[in-house]
Amino acid sequence: MAVARKSLVGMEETLAIIWRMLKDDKVGVIGIIGRAGAGKTALMKQIQARVDQEPESLNFDEVIWVRVSFNENEKTQKSILDSLGLSFSDNYSYQTRAAYISKALSRKRYLLFLDEVLEPFDFGEIGIPYPDPENKCKVILATQDMDVARKMRSSSLLDFEWLSTEESWELFLKNAGWREEQLPEERRYVAERIVKMCRGLPLALATVGRAMADKTTMEEWEQAALDLDYLERRNKDKMDTNLFYHLKFCYDSLKDDTLRSCFCYFSLFPPDYSIRKDKLVHYWISEGILDSNNYDDFDAVFKLGIDTIEALKAACLMESGEFEDSQVKMLGVVHQIALSETAESIDFSKKMEKLLVRAGSGFTEIPCFGEGKEEVQRLSLMENNIEALVSKLPTFPNLLTLMLQQNRKLYYISNVFLDSLPATLRVLDLSHTRIEELPPSVGSLIGLRHLGLSHTSIVALPVELERLVRLKHLDLENTVYLRVIPRQMISKLRDLQVLNLYQSYGDWEVEGCGVAFEELECLERLSILGVTISTKPALERFVRSHTLPKPAWRICIKDCKGFTSMKLPSMFGSMKNLRELCISECYHLEESRIGGESEGEQNWSLPKLEKLSFWKLPKLRIIHEGVVAAESFQNLCEIQIEKCPELKKFPGIVQLQSLGKEIKLQWKKKIN
Repeated sequence: MAVARKSLVGMEETLAIIWRMLKDDKVGVIGIIGRAGAGKTALMKQIQARVDQEPESLNFDEVIWVRVSFNENEKTQKSILDSLGLSFSDNYSYQTRAAYISKALSRKRYLLFLDEVLEPFDFGEIGIPYPDPENKCKVILATQDMDVARKMRSSSLLDFEWLSTEESWELFLKNAGWREEQLPEERRYVAERIVKMCRGLPLALATVGRAMADKTTMEEWEQAALDLDYLERRNKDKMDTNLFYHLKFCYDSLKDDTLRSCFCYFSLFPPDYSIRKDKLVHYWISEGILDSNNYDDFDAVFKLGIDTIEALKAACLMESGEFEDSQVKMLGVVHQIALSETAESIDFSKKMEKLLVRAGSGFTEIPCFGEGKEEVQRLSLMENNIEALVSKLPTFPNLLTLMLQQNRKLYYISNVFLDSLPATLRVLDLSHTRIEELPPSVGSLIGLRHLGLSHTSIVALPVELERLVRLKHLDLENTVYLRVIPRQMISKLRDLQVLNLYQSYGDWEVEGCGVAFEELECLERLSILGVTISTKPALERFVRSHTLPKPAWRICIKDCKGFTSMKLPSMFGSMKNLRELCISECYHLEESRIGGESEGEQNWSLPKLEKLSFWKLPKLRIIHEGVVAAESFQNLCEIQIEKCPELKKFPGIVQLQSLGKEIKLQWKKKIN
């Protein structure tokens, strides 16, 4: 059954049609078909929002959103498992994960959103029980290809046509910030020309409308119409959707080169790749796109980075990622603009230059790139299947950035490989790999500013790291096997602004082997600190420090013996920049308190805390409420509790919610 879309501006009729389908037990799979920029994802997000607002109307046990990767069913499985809150090992086979998914979903009535389905796949192979009248489950999939929807046995199809002239006009004016009755006649004529060139594409109308909102004079509007006309004629063969030149116009309309450079940087990542906002900003800072040397306060340049992300989102050139509050991504069609611009640039300060992106290409080893690559400055080989880096990297004498993260099979890096990298390299990212050690030759990369080793199996840091005196950012988050950090090594990295050891090394101040907090106190430029603390004396020493509480952004208290009670205000209340706090594997902890014990105990606040986690605390019985100042917990949006079998009472959450705070309380289940 094919149903044409009635209105994209309001979407009321289309939403009503889909809502009736969701209530119809005979309808299992709903296919939404339309070209890039037609509004498929926007429609599905509105459906999801209504389901969230009216959960009792449909009574789904689970609502899952998955962006389907091309020919990457394992990534689809991972997204589903993550959405279900199920832990799993990367060593699990494809079939084992499918069995876990099937077992979990067979007990639930689910609604599954599948965005950007490029090729058909079998639900059963991934582990998804096929929706039928008996289980009353639903799948809504978005695709550009009618055949894909049919091969996936869609029982209902919505074929998106482009917007009518009236709908196009309404959407453009809405994004340009004009009401029809306010629009002067001479400007109306130019606006009609611009709307006509958008050809009914919602994404084009939204992005061009946003760009026009910043143009105030009649001359600017007339020039915009001329620019669009020129771009249309110049790029008419580049994309069959005609979106290319609209997005190019929006890119050109960005207010300065910093915004354009930040936008172009995203071309290093695969299309639709979700990245944490803070990680993206740190890349920009390490690369020098955002120059922290121009700011007295690192928080100011970090805020500039967040504002830059919001500006790019407002221009419709970025959007929220898989985790909406903390991540961003770039649609595939927008990603083509970023790649096009970087390919034509001359210098990174004027966008980006000499970029080579082979992300997600299925390589098992570093390919031979052929001749003419000597001028490459940025190389992205992330999300491949590379297992070992043994030989020399092909000659890239001007290489500044090397992205190797998420090569999940990568277990070995040789001295020869690192020796072949130029000393001018600024960014090296090896995160989300299986490497257990770094060879000593890493010390030869004296120009390195950013070293990413998060989510690796690294056991010890080589002493040669102390030579990286220009290093600004060292990311060791979630390196749970890290046991050895050479003494006096960290204190020699005097330029460090970001040091992330969250869910990592925790043997601070341990006599005979532990690194002393004095080494961190020597880092005068340290502005962001993630730390794991595993002993009670170390925690007390950290809290007493005159310098370390200020840069503390993320703290994990792990395997701390001697605590039966833990009061958050007295321990962490002075840490005004703390964003995330995790209390983990403290096996004697019986109670915790989130507020003060009396009205007089109000000299504390955690105004920036966003996430609070309690994990693997077998004796924890209660999380008390307490006296909470108005400014405390004002940014807290998520509390995670997992493996706390004795926890029966949590009056603290009721208290926080009574203060008008919207807090997501998440209980995760572990696969045995």
